[in-house]
Amino acid sequence: MLCSLSGSRRCGSLWKAGNPRSDRGAPPRERVLAILDGVLTWKLENRHLIRAREVAGAGLLQSAHYTWLHETIRALIQQAGHAVHDHAGYVAHVLLGALRADLLEELLAAGALPEEIRRAQAVVVHRLLNLTDQASNPVGD
Repeated sequence: MLCSLSGSRRCGSLWKAGNPRSDRGAPPRERVLAILDGVLTWKLENRHLIRAREVAGAGLLQSAHYTWLHETIRALIQQAGHAVHDHAGYVAHVLLGALRADLLEELLAAGALPEEIRRAQAVVVHRLLNLTDQASNPVGD
């Protein structure tokens, strides 16, 4: 969805803009967090459009945008050399699954604020990938 709405060339640029953790020189684990935070923020801001696409579209996991995101996150997890390295593909699917529009809508309907969802996601990514930098403020706000 991300790439199909914005054009495949812009897919990476959406999460890079204004985010120092997205720099290729940043540690792979920080780049995973930056990508996921960028996608989450974009989905929260465009949730009705995203929801319509995710519900209507068959084969979301085979789409160009999902494939790009999954491959990028999987490769970064492998580069990070963490304990989940051997399961990087599965972990990438798990992390992307937490960004589904229906889940985000449910969280918002239950009273969660977008900032709370971002912080919760950052905590999960930090714990799963054992990130220690910025532990007190994982999303860098």
